[in-house]
Amino acid sequence: MQFFSVPISEAQKYLVPGVVQQGISGPVVVQLEQNPTPPISTSRVLSPAAAEAIRSHLANVAADAPSPIVVIVDDSIPDSAEYAKSRSLLLEISEQIRDKYKLGSSPYVGELLSQPSALVAEDPTTLYPNARTHSALIKHALVEVTELDPNNRVTVVYIPLAATQVGVAPLLKELLYLAQILKVVRPEPPRVLRRPAGLSQASTAEA
Repeated sequence: MQFFSVPISEAQKYLVPGVVQQGISGPVVVQLEQNPTPPISTSRVLSPAAAEAIRSHLANVAADAPSPIVVIVDDSIPDSAEYAKSRSLLLEISEQIRDKYKLGSSPYVGELLSQPSALVAEDPTTLYPNARTHSALIKHALVEVTELDPNNRVTVVYIPLAATQVGVAPLLKELLYLAQILKVVRPEPPRVLRRPAGLSQASTAEA
């Protein structure tokens, strides 16, 4: 309800007859949605022909071809599967960079390894497939493309903008630490080469 003060001499100008304290605008009714999670759209962007062309191309990529990595920088990591993938890739990249430039051990890798392998959420309903975060909406939007790549020729990883999830802080620390080190040991951005057969998803940087 809305209330306001008026001089007692002018009360009759503003009060509703019979209701001394109620403002003239009357009660304000607010009806809240019972289910705050919006339904996820099931509409498709790709035509059947386009989807089949992408599926066919990815299925016929040579085994020694580069494996692209799509990095999504967003508000969070959508679920445990994506957290495990991002964590594993970052540890792999960190090891390769440190071996290449003889940087020694990391002050943050141990902290990262000590975290649970799954994403711990205070509220499980914030994780995908629930559409509670922007990153969950992104993952859902990419499903029609990622499902065309059963062999995972393209790797999708999520990097959060803030450490709002358990286990994310050491990941961000190592990422930023590596970025600062590379500015010192390698001022120019490395050129990406074709990775040899058998090498991991991470790209190989030219010496």
